[in-house]
Amino acid sequence: MMDQNTLNAALIAQFPLPDTDKPEIGIDILLEHLRVMQTSGVSEPSILLELQKKDPKSSLSADHYALIQLIDSCCSSEVTKAEFPAEVSNRLMGVVACATRIALNEGIESLSQDHNALYILESLIDLSIGWPDIRGNPRELVEQKFNSSLLGLTLITDTLGSDDAIEGARNNLLTLLQEDIINFSRNERQRIDKLEQRMVDAEAGQFKTVQAKNLAAKTLNAAMENRTLSKPIVEFLQGAWLESLQLILTREGLQSDQWLKATKLTETLIMTMQPGNSDQTQSAKLVLGDSPSTDADVEIEKGVEAFPHKDADSAKEPATAAAAEATIATQDLYRIIEHLPEELRGSLVALEHNSTAADEALAAIESAHIDVMKGEPSPAYEFQLITTDEGLLDESTSVSQSLLAPVEKLVPGQWFVYSEESQSPRHIKLTLKVNELKQLLFTNRSGAKVLQVNFDEFAYLMSTKTATALPQLGAITQSLRLILKNLVSRQVKKEKVVEAKIKKRAAAKRKKEMEETQFVLVAVRKDQLQSDDTAEEREKALQLVAQLNLGATLRMSGVGKEAVEAKLAVDDPLDNKIIFVDKTGLNLGEYTKEEIAALIASGQCEVVDSGLEEKDNFRRVIARLRKKKKLSADIE
Repeated sequence: MMDQNTLNAALIAQFPLPDTDKPEIGIDILLEHLRVMQTSGVSEPSILLELQKKDPKSSLSADHYALIQLIDSCCSSEVTKAEFPAEVSNRLMGVVACATRIALNEGIESLSQDHNALYILESLIDLSIGWPDIRGNPRELVEQKFNSSLLGLTLITDTLGSDDAIEGARNNLLTLLQEDIINFSRNERQRIDKLEQRMVDAEAGQFKTVQAKNLAAKTLNAAMENRTLSKPIVEFLQGAWLESLQLILTREGLQSDQWLKATKLTETLIMTMQPGNSDQTQSAKLVLGDSPSTDADVEIEKGVEAFPHKDADSAKEPATAAAAEATIATQDLYRIIEHLPEELRGSLVALEHNSTAADEALAAIESAHIDVMKGEPSPAYEFQLITTDEGLLDESTSVSQSLLAPVEKLVPGQWFVYSEESQSPRHIKLTLKVNELKQLLFTNRSGAKVLQVNFDEFAYLMSTKTATALPQLGAITQSLRLILKNLVSRQVKKEKVVEAKIKKRAAAKRKKEMEETQFVLVAVRKDQLQSDDTAEEREKALQLVAQLNLGATLRMSGVGKEAVEAKLAVDDPLDNKIIFVDKTGLNLGEYTKEEIAALIASGQCEVVDSGLEEKDNFRRVIARLRKKKKLSADIE
């Protein structure tokens, strides 16, 4: 529990009342204004502004002003920021007025408890999000639930009291009302979720397809760039083979063995179509030999072993080194192209259900291979690389990480106010977030797609306040609790600092007073040495001193100093010494009876009280102490 005084002080310190000479409005009139606002609605963006409009000649008290400012900052601002239609916003602000009434009547802590009007406000905000996009019968049902909930809230909070039983009953009714609103909203959203899911599945599939197409095209472009290829091979690669690569990516993924095998076959096919020389053939061998082992490697190596080897020893004519290399390259090329068509067939998934088209495509490749082996390749064909959407493949960002960070933390289901130029603000919901492609998809209250942007674009929209997040259910209450906790924490620290300063000042003041008290007594003793009193006055004073008992009180004064009251604490007749202390028991000084008599005779000291204790008691104590210390016990 928060200390109410500390909480009020913290609120006033955080939201100070502006200077004004207007009369202060009474609590009864203030509560009545708020009751009217609850039922009629609030057209101003804050409760304070509405109160000023209703009663411009009055002012709030400091604590009332601070409390309402707090509620405006936590609640009214959220309603205003949501950009609801005027008829909805005004009624929601009436709920804020209701919460203000309860807080003024029962204390601000009542709004941080588990059952209060703020929960109703949050539930009604959640119910009202996307209001303009609802059509037909669903719109009528939402409107009916909204109005009936407001009516129920008015009936529940019409009479406010401090009775525990009444408060308990009201809180139970508020809980039931909140659950009713939440259940309605949940059921209404479940219907929309089905529409959204179908749309999300389709969009996700499209995102995946576009990504696969771009990656496949990028891979194929890298292999084909700056290569010499005939027209049939280009048509095969950019046609059935591109579709096959895309399908493999979509089905199996980028890290699958099928994809690795397909990319290796792509490079091998292109290499075997280059003009016949040892360098190109050796490159084709390296493509197969340096890449990770796959089924393709195994099959191709089997083909190499099955191909008849030429015995160098049986050659009739010795060959030069260059001729030997060319011969080996040609043999290697034979081995590769012998089994390459069948390997391609295994990855030609785009034609897996059309064997005739697959046979024709592979036959064209075999024919081209024969021409290459004869040294009569088909004429080179000038081709264009495949166009890709580089935006979907580019992982770089054009905005700073500080702007991008909030977007990366977004989760599907969050609502935003989207304010485009020359268009009315609307509510949009993040329905799909594709991290791989950095794409965001938004829908409206009816489940229809309304916006698709990438992370960078939405980061810019958020930074310019074109898109602002709506509070989640429970965010307003949590915000209020956090603010109250921080305010109290700061106030407690502030009060401790102030208390420490007060103690320090008091200690300094006490020290100064004691120094001045000692000075007074010392000054008195010096003054008595210069006194010009008569012998008769001094004799009377000595008699008066002789009658003083322990506990006697004297008032002593010095030049320019305030009088000090001194209490007789010790009367030692052996040493002719008497000791005085102040009210706290602090030693003020030691005197002889003659010195005190001189002060009395000169008017610098007067007897206030002669004391109640008997001297003999003290003398007996002194006698015992002296006897114990082996001193003379004679005290007469």
